[in-house]
Amino acid sequence: MISKDPVTGELKGAVVDVARELARRSNLSFVPVEYATFTKMVELMKAGSWDVGIISIDPAREAEFDFAPPFLDVDFGYLVRPGATIKNAADVDQPGVRVIVRRGTQPDATLSASLKRAQLVRFDGLQDAAFDELRAGNGDVLALARPALLVYAEKLPGSAVLADRFGLSQFALAVPKGKADRLRPVRQFSDELRTGDFVKQAIARSGPKGTQPTVP
Repeated sequence: MISKDPVTGELKGAVVDVARELARRSNLSFVPVEYATFTKMVELMKAGSWDVGIISIDPAREAEFDFAPPFLDVDFGYLVRPGATIKNAADVDQPGVRVIVRRGTQPDATLSASLKRAQLVRFDGLQDAAFDELRAGNGDVLALARPALLVYAEKLPGSAVLADRFGLSQFALAVPKGKADRLRPVRQFSDELRTGDFVKQAIARSGPKGTQPTVP
């Protein structure tokens, strides 16, 4: 969802633009904080290291965070290995089809509930390593968020990102649980995002591809 300039280290992307705009409207300094894992983000939230986060909505996370309405949708899709005859998401759920997915992720949970005949090949590790498994021929499709798939498709000639999706992740502004005074202005800003063109323009300006504004 976020890219980093290899020279300056600057973080870029629509969610960064949204966070910067929230800080501007609140007359606050914008200080982006990047975390390698969600667990680390929660740990430092409890230590008071950040005020507002942008997080994909998950019912399991509602014990830790209060969410504003979502403003950004990210499709879950498939990257098909070169030479495979799979043309759409429905073709994936067939006997003998191997689906590479990162263990414990939202795509894993979605596919565990929906696939009946295909074989899930769960992989522990970063998504780059999961892509390497597909490139090595250890699966037929890779299941990830569409923005990542579009990047990987450019690195694997003959592969294809299917046009349809098998699931959806929605991103929203969030605050630590119980911070009602902080949540109120965040919700108001989120409502403005959902009815205006800011998110659409931010995606066009900063990416990533494969995302779209949430439809209210």
